[in-house]
Amino acid sequence: PLLEGTDGVQKMSKSYANYIGINEAPNEMFGKIMSISDELMMKYYDLLTDENLDAVKKMHPKEAKLRLAEHIVLQYYSKNDALKCRLEFERIFSQKELPKDIPEYKTDGVKTIITILLNSGLVKSGNEARRLLKQQAVFFNNTRIERENFILKQNGILKVGSRRFLKIVV
Repeated sequence: PLLEGTDGVQKMSKSYANYIGINEAPNEMFGKIMSISDELMMKYYDLLTDENLDAVKKMHPKEAKLRLAEHIVLQYYSKNDALKCRLEFERIFSQKELPKDIPEYKTDGVKTIITILLNSGLVKSGNEARRLLKQQAVFFNNTRIERENFILKQNGILKVGSRRFLKIVV
């Protein structure tokens, strides 16, 4: 059987950008697994683990998905790394806190949000940056950014989507 990618539709493939790479950082791997649907989670359990599916079906879906993510990360990283990923994920998404290690980006205060997103590596293209702005997925200090020509003039936290953060230093 083919394993569907994180989109739950097409086969897992780098060219479809719906894959979980075995050489990705543990937090990235964990986050991608947590983003899959509950239905797809069961298929991942079936194809990627030797867990008892009847026992998994009796679990709360969130707990089952956390265990799946931990299990997959554990196949490529240490038990300590897998546990850290779980705790960090729960801290960020359940407790709505910021990640502990946010990369820092220094700017002179005259670059637009599109330029910062591109130069920092948070997005791969200007089109991706514009799409995220249109989808209302870009925030600075918890305020939604909607304009492409928005200029960051103060220090703060830039959040793109639900998993990408950047500490802005002006």
